Amino acid sequence: MKLLWELYPFFYERIRDFKPYEDLLTEVERALDVKEIGKYLDLGCGTGEFLYKIGVKHPNLSLYGIDISKISLKLAQRKCSSLKNLKFYLHDITKGLPFPDSFFNGVVSIHLLNYLCLLYTSPSPRDLSTSRMPSSA
Repeated sequence: MKLLWELYPFFYERIRDFKPYEDLLTEVERALDVKEIGKYLDLGCGTGEFLYKIGVKHPNLSLYGIDISKISLKLAQRKCSSLKNLKFYLHDITKGLPFPDSFFNGVVSIHLLNYLCLLYTSPSPRDLSTSRMPSSA
């Protein structure tokens, strides 16, 4: 499973200029209702595309990204190196968050559910063919 998340960033970087994906990021930003001052967290920030997008538009925000992939975070740091309002953390969120309660004005997660669904519905790659989700019958 870890190998998947180490390779994922290279595929992810290929979709960032795809119009439907750009639209998704715009819709997530709108739903987040970003204010001009505040702290915002991207759980499973990947290569930092969303944080870069709002960091450029809102330089007074404090932005935080958490991801489990070292490779993703290296790409995110490189992409966002011109922005001074971002901090990235290598962290497994299944172990809790390294921030106090009510620390953020908003939290977003665009791709994290993909990871959590795989993590919690299948104990091994061999079991991916049989989901542990309840049947609809």
